[in-house]
Amino acid sequence: MKDRVSLHPNRYKLTPVSGQADTYDLSRADEPLETGTPITKNTMLTDNVAFHMGLGADALPTEMWALTNANFKAQKTVFNADGSITETALNGNATRTTVFNDDGSIVETLSVDDKTFTKTTIFPEDGSVEERVEII
Repeated sequence: MKDRVSLHPNRYKLTPVSGQADTYDLSRADEPLETGTPITKNTMLTDNVAFHMGLGADALPTEMWALTNANFKAQKTVFNADGSITETALNGNATRTTVFNDDGSIVETLSVDDKTFTKTTIFPEDGSVEERVEII
């Protein structure tokens, strides 16, 4: 996801609505340099990811992360020779591997029962942070 970057953050324009007293349309007037990623259901938690997590189409992103974190309490942590970290859950049904890549990105792979997800975190030169979640 990308943040909205503008010349005039929080600047809005009020336009009177014709025929309606004291009623205005509000529109952004911030002159964006980068419009950013819209905050929508699809950018926060796709139906496909929710389905594979065993959640309904109306699930919230917090429910997905709560589910993955609730299922994952590390019992064993191994610091691998390649610099990655592998954690095994208390109940043995889940593993999480974190890899720190040479380009500065971080890839976390979570396997719970028969489902595997990756979260890739990228740190572009502009100082922003981008994350991508995929089902493998």
